Amino acid sequence: MADKQVSPLHQADLRPLLRHDRNILFVLAAACFALALMSVSVGSGGPLHQLWQSPESMQGLVLELRLPRVLGCMLAGALLGLGGLIAQALFRNPLADPYLLGTASGASLAVTMVYAAGLGALPLPWLMQLGSVFAAFCGAWLALVLSLLLVSNRRPGDVEKHVSLLLAGVVVALVLGALSDLLTHLRPELLRYRLAFVLGQTSLLGWDAVWPMLLALALLLMLTRARADVLDALILGPHTAASLGFDMEKEQRRLVVMMAACTAIVVAHTGLIAFVGLLAPHVVRPFVRGMHRSLMLASALAGALLLSLADLLARTLWMPNEIPTGLLTAVIGGIFLLGLLRQQLRG
Repeated sequence: MADKQVSPLHQADLRPLLRHDRNILFVLAAACFALALMSVSVGSGGPLHQLWQSPESMQGLVLELRLPRVLGCMLAGALLGLGGLIAQALFRNPLADPYLLGTASGASLAVTMVYAAGLGALPLPWLMQLGSVFAAFCGAWLALVLSLLLVSNRRPGDVEKHVSLLLAGVVVALVLGALSDLLTHLRPELLRYRLAFVLGQTSLLGWDAVWPMLLALALLLMLTRARADVLDALILGPHTAASLGFDMEKEQRRLVVMMAACTAIVVAHTGLIAFVGLLAPHVVRPFVRGMHRSLMLASALAGALLLSLADLLARTLWMPNEIPTGLLTAVIGGIFLLGLLRQQLRG
């Protein structure tokens, strides 16, 4: 392998591109900060300036409920945006999202199983929440392991392994989804638990979810930055990337694990949040001129912005009731996906 991998654009003078991308990142970060302030200030408990007059309300409603929820939404959206960027580069498909390997179906099955085992009858709500989070995390990783096992017999050095992995992920998702349907059919009382998970809920995000997602995001951003040259090379195709000196079998395996980690930590705390991972990279690609070193940060910020905006709308459109956040992102994402497909057909 070459001593130093060089992205195709790194040979040119990138200073104007980097300056432009820094401006884009600054705008996205400022938008996230402004949206966070707005989200903390709005809610069914009253506006922030009224709560400020009551220290008890400020402590209980803002610091313990609204603030961790807003931060949790931003971190979850950032992880999904990063995972979506990795998925689209890995599978070379603009319609790829980070759930392609069946992680959402695995998490859904695991949550359904633990509630079938009696988790819903536990007297302590925090213990129920902890059990469902742990089960969803393990279920997502189980789906990934099954997908990898299905393609483990591919011949060494096959750079087109990502195609087989994509098909394996679809198969795993269908099988695990069918098992969840069967379990729900046999135990109809489990439907409300599974429905809450499938629709996606951000209302239960607290400080216990913020810290693990923050650590995961920091680690995955560093790992993605280290693999940015690989993602750049994948744009040219796996054969070209292999000719540049990359060990594509190992690199693809690392990227798959990183993508799955992005989704596993999110679905464990929020359930299935659809389309954020698919939308975020598309939102920033027309504006970011550099390669994946800039795109990864922009996609993470765009994901944070999208999910936080969806959460704000979910809380305020029908106050004092809430719309499931995942349901709202599915509607918005579906409309965007139809527009994207129409644009591709025209092109």
